[in-house]
Amino acid sequence: MSNTNNKTLSAKARLMLNDFEQKERQDGSKFYAIKDSSALKEKYQEICHEAHGDMMPDDFKYAFIVEALEQIADMTEDCEPIDCLYEIEADCYTSDLTKWLNSSNSRVYYLTEALEEYGTKDGFQALAAAQQKEKLEVALSILNSLEEM
Repeated sequence: MSNTNNKTLSAKARLMLNDFEQKERQDGSKFYAIKDSSALKEKYQEICHEAHGDMMPDDFKYAFIVEALEQIADMTEDCEPIDCLYEIEADCYTSDLTKWLNSSNSRVYYLTEALEEYGTKDGFQALAAAQQKEKLEVALSILNSLEEM
């Protein structure tokens, strides 16, 4: 991939990232949302829905979308975009990983895939690998959408 293409992808990611904001619910929990004032709100919603796959709107997916956008926006000229996305890491605290897993029954799919693929017997490693699989899936979807824009 050319340096110009990386610059273009990074610029698109920064634009989309600037149209996200973190909000807070009454219970104090925080979440990401596309700003109502965004000129590209409908397009960004399409991209987010694509990244959600078969899942309903989900706070973790939106956080993973923002993380993917940050990674793409910070991409260096000599980095292949896909390689840069593999640098995204899973949460490091078990409590965060179990909260992620508990948030949707659909996430057991990622855990099953991680167990089958890596054959790990360590629970923390299995959870981390599972979450990383979802984060990478979201990031690849975002990358593809930005390339198509």
